[in-house]
Amino acid sequence: MCQVFVLVNADILLFDDLLQVTHEAAAVWSDFLIVGRRSNMNASLTARAQRAASASDFRRLRFLARRHAPHHTRWALDYFAMTRGILGKVSRSLLTL
Repeated sequence: MCQVFVLVNADILLFDDLLQVTHEAAAVWSDFLIVGRRSNMNASLTARAQRAASASDFRRLRFLARRHAPHHTRWALDYFAMTRGILGKVSRSLLTL
């Protein structure tokens, strides 16, 4: 099993699918980098997120966020999941281009 690191900006709410996707990536590739961008939640969704306690609360929040929280620009990269050493491999590959 590979070591996976996740870097997340402090104001980001993650749903459980990041863990699922990370496990699936690790089952297929020995090295990977997953990058994601945020959706901007309004005050109502933010308040709901603060009150969420159960799995059903989070499922409902996720549904509402997908429906009402637009993705930020493609440059709003707010979370990363990667295997140990992947950034060094990527930077070495870029140097050979």
